[in-house]
Amino acid sequence: MGEEIGITTKSGISECIDYYIQHREVQRKNKVIGEKCLVNTKLLFNLHLKSWLDSNSFLNRRPSTFTRIDIENFLQAKAAERGWSKISYNTYRTDIGTFFNFLITLKILTDNPVKASKKKNTRKDSSRFKIYEIDELKQVLTLLINDGEYFSLYVASKLLYKYNIRPIEMTRIQVGNIDFNKALLTLPPDKTK
Repeated sequence: MGEEIGITTKSGISECIDYYIQHREVQRKNKVIGEKCLVNTKLLFNLHLKSWLDSNSFLNRRPSTFTRIDIENFLQAKAAERGWSKISYNTYRTDIGTFFNFLITLKILTDNPVKASKKKNTRKDSSRFKIYEIDELKQVLTLLINDGEYFSLYVASKLLYKYNIRPIEMTRIQVGNIDFNKALLTLPPDKTK
């Protein structure tokens, strides 16, 4: 006989959240996720989502009754309350989607209401990158080229631009990752997606 799960299709959303957090704790123990990921999961679900569910008397609602509108209402309410940026909004939306996918895996749900909700468009968003004018960029480039002390910074900026390296990876590159003779940049799997 298989192992019995702790929730069913008749379980309320609060029970499902508790079960999901237990599952995430097991994942942390097995080193599948990091400590920070577990802490963020607990904050999102125990603090933010449960407080919103409680204030709307939704704690005992079955997960199958939640719609795209419920998800968007939660995210919009919390974004306004907590001052979440578009990036945070999208991150929390993804995390909630992972929770509902977990429930689908357990056959508690058949559809994920987060799929239909809208992501915030972060293209040209000042919370992501500062947009510089072309004259500002040309001035920085001229200063880098003309000052020998900053030549390595000039080379690094050219590499970042040429290879379209993502911001998170910029902070992980080391000189040892670059083969100047072969013009090759090699990043180990733990430094890049």
